[in-house]
Amino acid sequence: MIRSYSYKLFSLLSIIILYFSVYFCFGATFASRKCEVKIINAAFQQLHHQGSVKSGIITFTFSLSTNCTTSAGVYKADGTLIRTLWNAVRLNKGSYTRTWDGMDDLGVLCADGNYNIKILSNNVTYTWEGVIGNTSDSLTGPSVHHAMNKISCMAFAGNTGYFSINFTEQDASTFKLTASHPQQKQVILTKGISTQFVCTDGEKVYWAGTDIKLTDKSFVFATSVADDSEISFASGKTYKAKYGRLYKSAIDTGSIAKSAITGLAVQTKSKFLFVAHSNSNQLTVINKNTGSVVQVVPFTYPQSLCVDQKDNLWVVYKDLHQKKIVEKFKVNSDGHLTPLNIILPNLENPLAVSVSPDNSKILVADAGGSQQVKAFDNLTGLEIWSLGAHGGYSNDPSVTNYKFYFSDQISDQPTFIAFQPDGSFWVEDPGNGRTLHYGANKIFIDDIMYRPISYNTNADVTNPVRVFSDYLEFKIDYSKPLRPNNGSWLLWKNWGAKVPKNLDDQFSRFRNLATLSNNKTYTLLFDRAKRSWVLAEFAKDGLRITSIIIKDDNTQLYPDGSLRRVSKAQIGMSTVWTERALTGFDNVGNPSWGEEVTLASSPPVTANDPVYWSNYTTLRSGSVTSSGTLISFEAGLSPRDGNQWHLGGIKVGSNKWLWRTAMNIGRRYEGEFPRDGSYDSGNYVKYPGSTVLVSGDNIIWGYHGESWKNNQTNKWNYVNTDGLLIAQFGITGPEVSGKEAPAMMAGNAFSGALVKVHNDLYLYHNDESYHGGVHRWKISNLNSVKEQIIPATVANNAHGLLAEYYEGPDLDNLKIKTTRIDNQIDLNLASVKLPSAYGIQNTSDFSVSWQGFIKAKYSERYVFHAIGVNLRVWINGNLLIGNKSHVDTASIMLVAGSVYPIKVEACHVDKSSPVSLSWASASQKMEIIPKAQLYPANFPDRLKGFDLLENVPHAALLEDNRYGWDRSPVKEDSTSRITKFWTASTSIKTYDRFSSPDLYTLFRQGNNSAAIVSRDLATKGNVSAWNINGLISFEGNYFNKGSNVDNTGDGGSFVEILDNNKKIVVRFFIHEDDRGNDAQIYVNEKILTHMDKNNLRSLVGKFQPLTISSKNNIISVKYASLPMVQIAKLDPDSNVKLPTTFRLYFWTKNKSEDRSIDIANLYYKFQ
Repeated sequence: MIRSYSYKLFSLLSIIILYFSVYFCFGATFASRKCEVKIINAAFQQLHHQGSVKSGIITFTFSLSTNCTTSAGVYKADGTLIRTLWNAVRLNKGSYTRTWDGMDDLGVLCADGNYNIKILSNNVTYTWEGVIGNTSDSLTGPSVHHAMNKISCMAFAGNTGYFSINFTEQDASTFKLTASHPQQKQVILTKGISTQFVCTDGEKVYWAGTDIKLTDKSFVFATSVADDSEISFASGKTYKAKYGRLYKSAIDTGSIAKSAITGLAVQTKSKFLFVAHSNSNQLTVINKNTGSVVQVVPFTYPQSLCVDQKDNLWVVYKDLHQKKIVEKFKVNSDGHLTPLNIILPNLENPLAVSVSPDNSKILVADAGGSQQVKAFDNLTGLEIWSLGAHGGYSNDPSVTNYKFYFSDQISDQPTFIAFQPDGSFWVEDPGNGRTLHYGANKIFIDDIMYRPISYNTNADVTNPVRVFSDYLEFKIDYSKPLRPNNGSWLLWKNWGAKVPKNLDDQFSRFRNLATLSNNKTYTLLFDRAKRSWVLAEFAKDGLRITSIIIKDDNTQLYPDGSLRRVSKAQIGMSTVWTERALTGFDNVGNPSWGEEVTLASSPPVTANDPVYWSNYTTLRSGSVTSSGTLISFEAGLSPRDGNQWHLGGIKVGSNKWLWRTAMNIGRRYEGEFPRDGSYDSGNYVKYPGSTVLVSGDNIIWGYHGESWKNNQTNKWNYVNTDGLLIAQFGITGPEVSGKEAPAMMAGNAFSGALVKVHNDLYLYHNDESYHGGVHRWKISNLNSVKEQIIPATVANNAHGLLAEYYEGPDLDNLKIKTTRIDNQIDLNLASVKLPSAYGIQNTSDFSVSWQGFIKAKYSERYVFHAIGVNLRVWINGNLLIGNKSHVDTASIMLVAGSVYPIKVEACHVDKSSPVSLSWASASQKMEIIPKAQLYPANFPDRLKGFDLLENVPHAALLEDNRYGWDRSPVKEDSTSRITKFWTASTSIKTYDRFSSPDLYTLFRQGNNSAAIVSRDLATKGNVSAWNINGLISFEGNYFNKGSNVDNTGDGGSFVEILDNNKKIVVRFFIHEDDRGNDAQIYVNEKILTHMDKNNLRSLVGKFQPLTISSKNNIISVKYASLPMVQIAKLDPDSNVKLPTTFRLYFWTKNKSEDRSIDIANLYYKFQ
């Protein structure tokens, strides 16, 4: 239970507290730098002369009775979320005081009035339970069956089954299993070509396939049964796969356009290997020992091949009438084929053949209208028996172990038959994605099942035991733990047989599915060519395709039977959500709907809104929570790289946003995955979001992140109905790099379903191939979600702008002399002398910054007129004026009553350069912006020390000689990312707009090059103690090589602290041995730790805390979770008591490699 307390508004008392806190923390500092006292004194002077100044900070207090995850937001009185204060932060039991700065999510000052601060707390749990549709013994690990394709071929040598899986994107395609443990796979060789066929003579295993996306590059290679090593052939050639391994001995490598291998068989007693090429109408006879081509035999469209125990060859090919037949041939000693005049009868569409180990029969997988396995006498060709229901699934979708799905209206599907030595046999049932094992007596024994590539997952929310993956329906028993073969899931139906080719959209198979009030289940199928939906019913005898066509591609069917549509976004136009309610059914069960009515509409769309821009694949066109909030989600990259929200809620019947969240992070971002529910458009991601799912008042949106950090993610965000994040769960690919079938990970998981069973939520989602199944998450303890409301009042009664005056021209916060409130920006030292209280010693070259908010009088385009050399003006975060001349103007559209952030900087100010800022509009004459239209920013809090990145602009290049920073080279260099590159820029690994940005550096240059980024610490005299602390990341950084401590090696990077004579006091860096696999973290000449290079990269490749401090001439260093160490200064002649420069140093001597350091939250204290 949370107990709420009323807010407190800081005013004069807060500044008094700040004064004494700063004084006692930095008393010695003030003694050595008396100008610092004037910062506080100036604030008191302004309060005394101008009356009470609101600090703008609202504090609130709350208590937690247990450890829990918390989020907080600020809401208008009407329930509109205007500011998310934090999301999904874990807090311990106790009382807490937090603050709100009075601004909204965009940094705009909120209007006067009453607000509510909500604190959300919960202990909801998230359990990845595994997958359905996979029979593997293990849930995770290398033995799990999973692949993008189904098993394409199998052959046994003894009790070992060798199998291929054809196309794979990142993994191997050649495997084996043992007959005693078929649910455990083992990899043979590494990633290479797409291997589709396999056969064996008991000593060698022959594999055949095609190089990925190179249809004229097909060949055969072989491995040893004894140890799985590659076999060398006298006539073999090396072949380097386009995206994989080097094959040392490839045979049958002739390059024939679009002539992939379509069949493979080998003699066990004689010497020939047979390879079919259907598109080139030939069968190649090869010496299986040397790899040389013996014969090229013409055949019309040859496909499946098999050899019997007498080494005769069976061939599936087309006769003169283009009918597929299965014929037997004798193989002569020279490799020529002689017909034995045996053609198997009663076959409709033979796809695969295999002869039993006792040579008595040949089995054929017959597609078409048969869908059966048929057995024929191997000697006479007479039919013996058939296995499987005739017609397969064409008239009954029920799945059994005695039905096969070899083909449908869309295509024939690759299949095979493979015998074990005991006469039992395996049949690929491709339409169901399983391999069935039968005894010699035709009795079912077992099956291997996994889901290949799948982009469609759904569930019937009315009857959640029904879960769908593409056209497969599973029956779920929620009372049992999710495991294979324990009854927790059962393959129940296959609805694909009656789907016509034009309605088989790979990304929209049963995308919408609902059981309506007539107890019949319906779905929509997408006709991509016509951009329309067709209604289908799940009937007893299979899918019934109705004549109902819905033309709009953004219309969807919902569980209440309504059709809901959303308009595509246009800037300046409202997005409209509409509904056609279900009104009844006709005599054949087709639904009917009423007229289209508006559910909700948005305000005129801006580029920041979370509306439907383009991606219909993941679109949910009208999901509404049980409390009546319509949910809108944009799953793509932001149309512009700005402040776009990606998730929003609008009350049904309303035309304004109730809340917007999942704020966009820009495309330059390269940091860690955002844990606060922000939406990452950076990290080189191509397809970020997946979909949004709603059940009751539960909202979950996904992020599959294809290409995120050259990988993928499987992240899900659980959002409360008021827009606050309850929690985030899931995992990113880099976290499980190198692991096979890792827990929680899925690929391209952008289709899902959310159902509630009893008191728990279950999330199902698809998987491209990480696990080969439909993932399930159990979300429990929903009743732990609690919320408290704390009232707050905003009264913006202070006017003017926060002004800070700096000694020197570069706005260095370590040289601040006065912090005060200025009524206007109107500074002219030629007529008015700068007061001595300001503390500026050199009034001929100093700098000033003004920050706060500006309120427009009219909704018009305003012209801003700036006077001053080196003056810059930002309005609403946009650089409006950046002049180096004396006078400049620019215009911007403002809305009356809105309060926009304003920031003005003036450098190199002197008597000859007055500074002023005026404005004018159609309804207003040109004037110095008056005090009444200005509101000051909050006084900065420097209790933690001096923020060394304060005032540095977000998402910008680091400027030389500004804000205390210098860089060399001054100019960026993007000549070549490989050989000639240099950047120092901000907001690459952090994204909090209300904090200072991070500073990212990347150096990659030719031989004998160097680069430096440094921060002036402005220390003028000896100090007894100092402390520099922050976060540092070496992600992407090549470790130093060569000599350990200096820069005489091949190249490297240092983090350094220098004294006033540029002598090095402290040097921190990462080093690796030239030989071996060891790497070390050094500070000066001391090793903090050493470990395997890969493990060290994981440690230093993300932000870790670094503290370097000195007290009484003793230097201490603390990094990450490593123990603190004390060190001697690096240069014996350096002055520990006079640190004057913080420096990043990069160099290259002999080899161009990435040298990258990123720093954030960098603070400096001294006494």
